[in-house]
Amino acid sequence: MKKLLSFLFSVFAAFALLIACNDDDGFAQCENPRVGREFQDTICNNDCRFPVCGCDNQTYCNECLAGKQGVAVSYHHPCGQD
Repeated sequence: MKKLLSFLFSVFAAFALLIACNDDDGFAQCENPRVGREFQDTICNNDCRFPVCGCDNQTYCNECLAGKQGVAVSYHHPCGQD
């Protein structure tokens, strides 16, 4: 009985976490305050020669601007051009 309850609790917890980690568009929320710390004292420019795709599937002009928003970079191209 203990194993069954433990299993059911684990399944419930995993399901609740899965639901909590999705936003309205179905993309995982990826904003992370630790990412932004790297750029906290940096002044970002608006240089868009090196756009990046954030883990939120949004294109940012550069890694610094994404980092200021606390968004990790998925890859170094506009989104949709991996």
